Amino acid sequence: MTHSKKIFIELLILTILLVGVVFVASASTNDLTVVSSEGEVSGINEQGLNDMQIPDFGPKTLENLNKDSKILTTEGQIPQYTTQIERRNWLNKLDKTRLTLGDDINPYVYPKGPIIGYGININGYFEVILYENMNITDPQINEIYNVISKRANEVSIKKVPVVFGKSDFIQNEVSGYNTYYRPIIGAIKVTGETGSWATIVYAAKTSSGTKGYVTVQHLGTYVGYDMYQPESNAAGSVSKISNHSADACFVPYSNVAAKIHIGNGVTKNINSYVSSIPSNSWTSWGVFMSGTTSGVKSGNVVGWGNLTDAGGMIYTNMVKADYTSQGGDSGAPIYRVIPTTSEYRLVGVHKGNFYGYTWFSPISGVISDLGVTPLTA
Repeated sequence: MTHSKKIFIELLILTILLVGVVFVASASTNDLTVVSSEGEVSGINEQGLNDMQIPDFGPKTLENLNKDSKILTTEGQIPQYTTQIERRNWLNKLDKTRLTLGDDINPYVYPKGPIIGYGININGYFEVILYENMNITDPQINEIYNVISKRANEVSIKKVPVVFGKSDFIQNEVSGYNTYYRPIIGAIKVTGETGSWATIVYAAKTSSGTKGYVTVQHLGTYVGYDMYQPESNAAGSVSKISNHSADACFVPYSNVAAKIHIGNGVTKNINSYVSSIPSNSWTSWGVFMSGTTSGVKSGNVVGWGNLTDAGGMIYTNMVKADYTSQGGDSGAPIYRVIPTTSEYRLVGVHKGNFYGYTWFSPISGVISDLGVTPLTA
């Protein structure tokens, strides 16, 4: 195929995909929001998004993992595939297994059992993280594997590959971006009444039109908790706290704007957000974090699943990525930059570090738990 023909076909595909872009319209044209593009839903990526290829996983992947001190054991087998589509379909089958576990896995989840996290790894296997300070026996691991294997058989997976690792609980990162901002925007420092601080995610509004902003619930731990921005200037009180779909809270505050700070006083408009629940289509997405301590960091989505914190709180559909972060970055907006339009698209809310990776709540979880949506420019 000639280079010119290849470009023509790619442009034709992109044109077809763009026809399917989904919009949510409200009473104001300023609130016109691209929720998610057809390209992202299908896994077809726009050039320049820093999306990475799905790794070339296979039978030797598990052999190599056995050398890692965090790994307790591996079970099952990873098939060898030759194309990106085959690997993506395999990850999709693993995710279907995760979604059907439900009550079957709950007896083994902390504090009833040792599981503090489970989900899909981009390297082609199902991952189960066990609490390192609990006594974990081989019969327990076998029981958990059999539960997963039963559900995997329903989607035609034989010898489902499962990696059992050990870790402490997720480390939240409540600790630059400490300038006084009015209107309040995303990716700036916010301090709680106890003196702990984190990062504001984004400006948002309720269904009735009340404006405010979102930050992490492990900073604003209860309704009525007072916030200050950056440190001593009153910035409202928490009115909503999240449940199991996100680590987030909402603070009503009228003077907010649909922007995020990306360092050195530079701000960018938030144009859209992804409202879909994390799935196989998110695999390998290139993302950015803009945090109070670390500034802007980039990485890729490498998995997703459920987490349990030290208090026994279970968070569902959390996203695993490989960007770096530090204390104080909790609440940082996770976003994508669309090169063809220079659009800044919100994806999630940074939570913290766990099992050697960074994790964030998806926007869909914030919407589900708090009933608020991001403001867009």
